[in-house]
Amino acid sequence: MIIEVHVTTKASSNQVVKDLAAGVYRVRTTAAPERGEANKKVLELLADELGVPKSKLTIVNGLTWKKKLVRIEKE
Repeated sequence: MIIEVHVTTKASSNQVVKDLAAGVYRVRTTAAPERGEANKKVLELLADELGVPKSKLTIVNGLTWKKKLVRIEKE
């Protein structure tokens, strides 16, 4: 399964919100978009929100963009 994720970096808090109207997850992270730190934090926050291991999530598109596609691997 692939989900669309919109990311805000350098936010005041870490938060994941599912935007049902737009069909996307909105992730706010305090991490800066440097050396992949924000991407790591996004995957960590999504894993917690979705209840899956972080190892089951992969960014398949948008490594350097705010809009990302994340694959959730089946168990």
